[in-house]
Amino acid sequence: AHCTGTRVGDGIEARGLMDAFARIGGKKGSDEVQVALGSVKGNIAHANCAAGATGFIKTLMMLKSRELVPVANFTMLNPKINFSGTPFQVNNELCAWDFGKKTLRAGVSSFGIGGTNAHVILEQPPLPEEPKADAPVARWAYQVVPLSAKSPLALKQNAERLSSALRKPSEGVPSMASTAFTLQTGRSALPLRQALVVSSGHALDPEGIISRDLSQVANVLDKRFPDIEDLEELPDATKRPSVAFVFPGQGSQHLGMARGLYEQVPLFREAADRCCALLAEEKHLGFDLRPCLFSHGGGQER
Repeated sequence: AHCTGTRVGDGIEARGLMDAFARIGGKKGSDEVQVALGSVKGNIAHANCAAGATGFIKTLMMLKSRELVPVANFTMLNPKINFSGTPFQVNNELCAWDFGKKTLRAGVSSFGIGGTNAHVILEQPPLPEEPKADAPVARWAYQVVPLSAKSPLALKQNAERLSSALRKPSEGVPSMASTAFTLQTGRSALPLRQALVVSSGHALDPEGIISRDLSQVANVLDKRFPDIEDLEELPDATKRPSVAFVFPGQGSQHLGMARGLYEQVPLFREAADRCCALLAEEKHLGFDLRPCLFSHGGGQER
């Protein structure tokens, strides 16, 4: 990101760049352009003492999107600049910024009116490696682990057995997600119940491969699961009223507030679809509420 925005200054800066690149063997023919020049002065003019800050942000955003944005209002190259036989060009259109496996880098200059004279080189972060086909991939970062029993002692023992099993994944515990799924769907719901929200237990090992670290989850389970004294106070869950989702009409709601539940929880989605279908009948609303409730776009509040 360069250019001072003046006829004389741009020429001086461009020649400085060409000289610097030539000294390190970077001179290439015009058909091998590899360095795009840009500036934010075409958008906001000179930022005075904050010169370079906006260029820094702009460059970070381009590295993130892997796209080069055009220089605003650029139509013709300064007559004091000749880029023929150099690796430089002024970028005048939106284009992909991708050289395959080559690392993307950019330099940002800050020549502030207050005397700042700085240059920073930015480099793209390492690309995440694709997990192996058989590597476990957690859909969610956290899992709900429910346990139940007929007595406080049995409930505590269930938690201890689970903690012990999590520390020995090689003996049959495939992942925290499958463990939580089994506890949620494959176990009887006995009167005394306790549930914890724990991490899915997936982490990257030093080689960047997804691995299971369920011992950390076991430590959390040991620390947060109640003692026998506290479990003695648990009420009988079979005597509790059932749970329902209620969205009060007191101004606390917002557009798309149930979208996450609708997209990720099949049971909620089925119930919402059934309700919306009933309300869409002519004798009620006469239109489908789902585009209003769960749309990702704005401007649809009613």
